[in-house]
Amino acid sequence: MAQHARYAQTRRNHRSGSTSLLIFGALLLAGITVGAVWYFVRDEAETAGGPLVHVVARGPFNHIVLEQGEVESSSNIEIRCEVKSRNTSGTQIISVLPEGTQVKKGDLIVKLDSSALERDRDQQQIVCNTSEAFMIQAKNNYEASEISKIEYLEGTYKQEEEL
Repeated sequence: MAQHARYAQTRRNHRSGSTSLLIFGALLLAGITVGAVWYFVRDEAETAGGPLVHVVARGPFNHIVLEQGEVESSSNIEIRCEVKSRNTSGTQIISVLPEGTQVKKGDLIVKLDSSALERDRDQQQIVCNTSEAFMIQAKNNYEASEISKIEYLEGTYKQEEEL
């Protein structure tokens, strides 16, 4: 039985050694393959003329467009007129910046006809001023009636009562 155990142990050691040898052989074969591929690819790059180089010099810029189409901005902002018009079909545009003009915050882009709005504002100002005048007149009438009331109660009424 001891002889049988020794034989089994020897067989196991022999198996693990052959597995290590097999792995080592596979890695060696892969390394040789990678080295050969690198060697031949490197040779082809050298025979193709090496790296591509060009001497820089001033000259005309040839701008050639091979594709047809439209160029558009990648970040468009839509601007809408929110002015309400009265009894007209809309608000007339007086001037507009040309298309493609670079603008920044606060720049005047479109100038609209404001004459109708100014006329409405002037009419509202007249109504407001008239109302203020009526209020001042009513206030003066009230103050005059208060003075007349005090005068009557302290003067005229007492005189008539005493008579």
